[in-house]
Amino acid sequence: MEQKPAPTEDHSFGRELRVGLAGLAMAAGLITIFLLIMSYLATIVHQYFGGSLPFFLDRG
Repeated sequence: MEQKPAPTEDHSFGRELRVGLAGLAMAAGLITIFLLIMSYLATIVHQYFGGSLPFFLDRG
């Protein structure tokens, strides 16, 4: 029975850099989506409860 050669893994600097940049881009995208959703929700809360917020939450 023949043994297959062990697969060579690519650990080059270029590949590691691409993987790292892809991770950073994904994290930045998720943070951006989170901030957009939170600002949208804050706008809704301000529209509906703008006159009835407690003093420590009221900015007006």
